[in-house]
Amino acid sequence: MSAAAEPLVTVATAVYNGEDFLAECAESVIQQTYSNWRYYIIDNCSTDRTPEIAREIASRDARIQYKRCEDFVDVNESYSRGFAAVDPDASYLKIVDSDDWIYPECLERMVALAESEPTVGMVSAYRLNDARGATMVDLVNLPYTESTADGREMIARSLVSRVSLLGPPTALLWRADLVRARQPFFDAKFRHADDDANFWTLMQSRYGLVHQVLTYSRGHGASETSLSDRLAAYAPERLRMIIRYGPQVLPEEDYQKLLRERIDEFLAYHRRLFVWWHLKSHFRKAWRPEVQARREFHRQEVEWMAEEAPDSPEVQRMARIARVLLR
Repeated sequence: MSAAAEPLVTVATAVYNGEDFLAECAESVIQQTYSNWRYYIIDNCSTDRTPEIAREIASRDARIQYKRCEDFVDVNESYSRGFAAVDPDASYLKIVDSDDWIYPECLERMVALAESEPTVGMVSAYRLNDARGATMVDLVNLPYTESTADGREMIARSLVSRVSLLGPPTALLWRADLVRARQPFFDAKFRHADDDANFWTLMQSRYGLVHQVLTYSRGHGASETSLSDRLAAYAPERLRMIIRYGPQVLPEEDYQKLLRERIDEFLAYHRRLFVWWHLKSHFRKAWRPEVQARREFHRQEVEWMAEEAPDSPEVQRMARIARVLLR
């Protein structure tokens, strides 16, 4: 297929202080076997050599544009700048995080699958995941004989799973019309806004998987703890996903059972912290800032859960107990 006949793909990288890996990331886009793309490097107020590196990259190919933003924003707003970059005439959007890269056939294979079935709104592929120093291939979430699945079935499987089945933005290709239909594409009320955006997309469409390793996610060492880990953000946000999407994708009995299980786990976690906080007072001074940030984060999560399900006795009971434990 000639470049003129290929659907246009917008590729975007939102970057902050990415001097170590940005060149490798951008080179992986430039080396794609698929040629009809436009690439936007969006700089979130970097203070290192990122601007110099990005300008040099953009000077090499007319399909690449560099945009420097002078106001610093958080990670989800930075992603939103990438989603907003989608060209009016683009058929697909591909995000590549600045410390990741994609294999040469990534766009070609993902677009081919999406073009073969117009009801597919999001395409993934196997990923080489360098997580915490242990490199593995993951996102192998469909039988090899199946390349697409019902979107709501994938959400249901994801809600029950303890690990991500869909992967981060680098692992995915979205149909541009769906991205345009939801602005901002990432809900700022979620720290893991990519999960929510993926579920929203799959409520409208089918899921596609290329049975080939096409993306790479870089880990940052087993000793490095992310902000999400420090906030213990995964459990409350997954509970919020269950509350938001579970009634739409799970049988009522299965939804209520899963909801009760995850609520019980959430409250048990905070009961343990409550005892620690009130009885181990001699640790408070040293740990107070980090523990307090976690408590504040979870307090807000509880209020959003209560707002999401005002008619759910289980959710409202959880909120009442959690408010006491987190006061």
